[in-house]
Amino acid sequence: MSWKLLVGLVAAANVAFGAWSLALPSRAAGLVGFQLEDAAASGEMRAVYGGLVLGLGLVMGAALRREDGGHWLRAIGLCFLGLVFGRAVSLLADGLTTWNAAALVLEGATAALLLFAARRFANAP
Repeated sequence: MSWKLLVGLVAAANVAFGAWSLALPSRAAGLVGFQLEDAAASGEMRAVYGGLVLGLGLVMGAALRREDGGHWLRAIGLCFLGLVFGRAVSLLADGLTTWNAAALVLEGATAALLLFAARRFANAP
């Protein structure tokens, strides 16, 4: 499987999860293990898990079609490294949870893929 196809699949997954979180924030929150108790919590779910994740996926997809797309993929990869750092701090400070461990692995793999793709981008046919 090519790295471009993998990035495209990751982009599509981010767009889908982001759209789902915008439309059904309570169900998305349940997947990650928490409940939304008021409108402010729903707003956070829609903004971060919805709008931000949707936007990251759209930018990943657009980057694949741009001549300077490697720069965009690198920037998003660094954002995912920030998520990995936050997850690692949480694991150390709060202890192991299934969600944080799984998310750390998934976000770490995404960061690695995007940073790898950014380096390969300039060499792509």
